[in-house]
Amino acid sequence: MNGCGILDVLAYDATTPIAVYQVSHIRAGFKADLSRQQEDLVSFGKLVISMACEFFAPGQHPAAPLDHIARNYSPDLKNVILFLISKPGPTKAIDDVVRILGPRMLNELDAMQKWVKSRAKADSVG
Repeated sequence: MNGCGILDVLAYDATTPIAVYQVSHIRAGFKADLSRQQEDLVSFGKLVISMACEFFAPGQHPAAPLDHIARNYSPDLKNVILFLISKPGPTKAIDDVVRILGPRMLNELDAMQKWVKSRAKADSVG
């Protein structure tokens, strides 16, 4: 996943306006092309489905994979995927994904920090 944006870097087009992340940042007279950003969110949702379900193929209807995800993963993951693959809208942004997963991300960061501290303490004792 670390190379997802490489095409954007290699095929940079300075004439294309930078898409804004929140509708509140759009000023009168300025219309950003949000269609690419919306396509990216849908593609990201499909990527998450593919990572969660080995049997998901691009173009396949997501009903079976979503059922699998609902049975094997948290409701938050299913909600994020549904948000990402849902119909594009003017207010749909990656910020919403962060809001949904924010508490889980903070818990992971906290657990990682505790683990690093425990390893550092064990290394200094031993």
